[in-house]
Amino acid sequence: MAYIGANPVNGFFEKQQLTTDGSTTTFTLNTTIGSTSAILVVKDGVVQEPEEAYTLSGGGTSIVFASAPSGSADTYIHFLGQAIVQNLTDMNGVELILDVDADTSITADTDDQIDIKVGGTDRSAIKTTGFHNIDSFKFVAGTGDDLQIYHDGSNSFIANSTGILKIATETSGIAITIGHSTSEVTVADNMTVAGDLTVTGTASFGDTNITNVGSITLDTIANDGSDGVTIDSSTDVIIDAGGADIILKDDGTEFGRFTNNSTDFEIKVSTQDKDIKFIGDDGGSAITALSLDMSAAGDATFNNQVIVGDGKLVLNSTAVTSTAAELNALDGITSTVTELNILDGDNSASSVTIVDADRIILNDAGTMKQVAVSALNTYTSSSIAADDIGTGNAAITLTTSSGNITIDAAADNSDIIFKGTDDTSDITMLTLDGSAAGAASFNSDVTVGALLKMPDNTSAKILVADGTSFEEVAISGDVSIAANGAVTIASTAVENSMLAGSIADSKLSTITTANKVGLAALDIDGGTDIGEALVDADLFIVDNGAGGTNRKVAASRLVTYIDANSSAASTGKAIAMAIVFG
Repeated sequence: MAYIGANPVNGFFEKQQLTTDGSTTTFTLNTTIGSTSAILVVKDGVVQEPEEAYTLSGGGTSIVFASAPSGSADTYIHFLGQAIVQNLTDMNGVELILDVDADTSITADTDDQIDIKVGGTDRSAIKTTGFHNIDSFKFVAGTGDDLQIYHDGSNSFIANSTGILKIATETSGIAITIGHSTSEVTVADNMTVAGDLTVTGTASFGDTNITNVGSITLDTIANDGSDGVTIDSSTDVIIDAGGADIILKDDGTEFGRFTNNSTDFEIKVSTQDKDIKFIGDDGGSAITALSLDMSAAGDATFNNQVIVGDGKLVLNSTAVTSTAAELNALDGITSTVTELNILDGDNSASSVTIVDADRIILNDAGTMKQVAVSALNTYTSSSIAADDIGTGNAAITLTTSSGNITIDAAADNSDIIFKGTDDTSDITMLTLDGSAAGAASFNSDVTVGALLKMPDNTSAKILVADGTSFEEVAISGDVSIAANGAVTIASTAVENSMLAGSIADSKLSTITTANKVGLAALDIDGGTDIGEALVDADLFIVDNGAGGTNRKVAASRLVTYIDANSSAASTGKAIAMAIVFG
């Protein structure tokens, strides 16, 4: 620029243009001066007289016009060259102007501080604590200002616009520390960790994502207190607990854990008597599908069906072989435990009088139903079909209050067989032969406690053995049998040949007068002589006192009688007896 006088060897010139408005009289100088003679003030090309047109204030920091320059006036201040003190080791705070327009300078007017001004504004300072830039004034590196380091008044920045921003040590083993123990480090963009990431404090990632291609070693993962923690993986999520336990806590209190027990996977609830529940969503409604009650030894309560493959249900090591259809027979059971235990062989019993309204259980063409006892009575009154009927160790009684009891072997030519046990041996007691019109074959004797009646009730018929069986034959000839069993023999039917044998005494106990035996019939001449002499013990038949009673008398009595009557008065009797006995 043009200037008056020679350019000083160790000084500088500076021009300051003023912006006037016709009312402002005081303006701040760019350079502090010691007197009005150190500047040249020009207004619209006219040099103003010092101390008259203007004065200084603020210790030489401001100029004060006696009359405010108009807004259209071209007013500037030209700082005359200041001679630099020859002792360069101490400038005594004098500003060192570096550029032509005098807006870039270096000043050391503050002890132990060098101020650097660029474009008329203090930009940087060198202090005992280091190199200081004002807010938003940047340390810039690179042809295109690629690297920028600055502070914007609130935050600090290290910005790189080209290539890689590398914060590293070139020597292995030298650590890099970012942040303070109580400060936070924010990564506003993606972050890639090529090696292991070790976090000794709390790692909080807010609502941003963590992408990892290696390993992350952590002690604790904590949420930000609002949105929870989300682990999202496009493939598998692996949780590897070297201590065998994955522990679940609520606000520091354990409530459950997953445990590896000798490779058995255990799910544990840690709180006494608390349940394990499986909860889902059914059509928009929350449902508890399964509840395991730990206060009841793990009782399982299912909300709905329990589906088990056929043959896959095992109860206490015993396989259940029932089909689904068979188990469905239990559907709708409202029986009490006591009632079901009766089906299981419960020994409890009570005295119950069965009435028509009582019910029994039966299978009705594949469907289990309750049936009133009266219906069973109706059925049994008609017929019962059974292949095998077994009983216990008590007697069997078949009773009917009216009508018949019929045992019918309906198959062609089938028999009715009665069996039993005789001294531990099985025997067939009676066979009724269906192929022989019901012929009865008894294994042993037949004892009839009352009348034995034949199908043909015609009178005067008896059973006669013909060498094969007993047959019913009619009585014929001289013998007849009345309906009451009386036997009549025709008077002409008795012949001597019929009496050739002995006749029991009981049959001849009485011979009536009308039927006395004739003398001719008592012919004993044909008898065989005893072949020996009479002795006293021999017996004779006498009519006791001619009274009609036959008695036996020993021969000795005859001797006595004869001796008694041997007198002259009885001589005739003795002779007569001698004649009789010969």
